[in-house]
This record gives sequence, C-alpha cells and structure tokens, in this order.
Amino acid sequence: MKNFAKALYVTVCIAAVWLINAKLVHLGIDNWYAGFEKPAVTPPDIVFPIVWSILYLMLGAAFYLALKNGSREQASRANHIFLVQLFLQAIWAFLFFYKGQVGAALACIILLDFAVYKMLLAFKSTGRISAYLAAPYFLWLVYATLLNLNFVYAAGLIVNF
Repeated sequence: MKNFAKALYVTVCIAAVWLINAKLVHLGIDNWYAGFEKPAVTPPDIVFPIVWSILYLMLGAAFYLALKNGSREQASRANHIFLVQLFLQAIWAFLFFYKGQVGAALACIILLDFAVYKMLLAFKSTGRISAYLAAPYFLWLVYATLLNLNFVYAAGLIVNF
C-alpha cells in the first residue's frame, strides 16, 4: 500500500504541472507565440507535446524510484527538490508562454536548470536508475534554455557586441 500511495502522489504531482503547463502553452500560442518569428533552431510545434509526454513519463518513473528506494532523508530531499523544480517549470511556462516575457523566462529557466541538476544529484543518491531516467529532462532543459536565449535575441532584448 505504501508504494501505491507513492505512485499516486507522483502521478498527481506530474499530472498537475503537465495540465497547468499545457494550458499556459495553449494560451500563449493563441496570444503571441504563433505570430512571433521564431529562431531557426526552434523545432516544429508537433515535437513539443511528443517530447514532453516522454519526458514526463520518464520523470515520473525517476521520481517514484527515488521515493521508493531512498532512505527517509534521501527521499525527503528528492521530494523537496522535485517540487521546487516543478514549481519553477510552471513559473517558466507562465512567464514565457502566458506573459510572453522571454527575458524573465530566461532567468527562470536558468534557475530551473540549476534545480534540476540538484535534483539529479538527489535522485542519484537514491539509485543511479532514477538519475538516468531524469537525465534526458535535464538535457532537454539545457536545449530549452538555449532556445529561450534565442527568443530573447530575436525579441531584441540582446544585441550583438
């Protein structure tokens, strides 16, 4: 029963942020994103829901294993940093898509990158499989950070030196 409760908790956490972010993305696409000239390195729109679906499933599995396999202290730390990065992820979606504030979103995603790196370390302390399952998420975020930087440049918030 303990494992079922952990699985349910993980599912609720992931699903809540997944749904919130999906709503913010759709509002942003309808508001400003569709009309914005995107940087050349931006993948086709169809790529994002596919990648995020896979990443959320892998992240959920990683989080579950961290909670299941870690000591009480390790699981608590993994839980804390996981929730922090989910919160930052939602803030980034709000800033980038809903508000169209690509500069503020860049600052947020840099914090998110750091939080996810710390999460990987916390997951690794509970078992390498958790860290391996979460690593593609970190790599995607690094790419998203570079993409966000390109949006900042395209918006004219950064100029050539």
